[in-house]
Amino acid sequence: MLLEKHPLKPQSLLSLKLKTYWLGNYSKYKMLNPQEILKKNSFRVTQHRCEVLSYFIQSKIALNHRQLELKYRGTINRVSLYRILHSFTEKKILCKLIDSVGSVSYVLDKHSSQNDSHVHPHYKCKTCHDVVELPELPEDYRRELEKLNVLQLNMLAEGICQKCQKSMK
Repeated sequence: MLLEKHPLKPQSLLSLKLKTYWLGNYSKYKMLNPQEILKKNSFRVTQHRCEVLSYFIQSKIALNHRQLELKYRGTINRVSLYRILHSFTEKKILCKLIDSVGSVSYVLDKHSSQNDSHVHPHYKCKTCHDVVELPELPEDYRRELEKLNVLQLNMLAEGICQKCQKSMK
């Protein structure tokens, strides 16, 4: 689907096997290699950052802090995980999503770069939890947001995707 293995050989870092993933031409990261993404965003490349970023690259769903805590239990402590998520969000590597019940989750931001001012909403399926980045908002809408000096805008549409609708019938 969106994420598929690129035919390059896996690279290793600190005995961790990391793969390069291909997201297609629409993405800000054509080929996703955790080490390159970290370096591009001025992060020191560490095993924990690479592991978390690799997990987001492979995931099609938004992940919350609790899911990540369970995944990395015994290897990355809760505070370190929070700091990684916070720093990735600050550098716009991850998008922070707040759903209709106030739950916070994170997803890889495939479009924006650190200097981009574009705004794009996300769609989250309430059944399978897949997250899709929707097209960028129109220019006149973004100009109006800039006039209002909006510091943060959370836009998440929720519903049931076509795949899940078909499986319900």
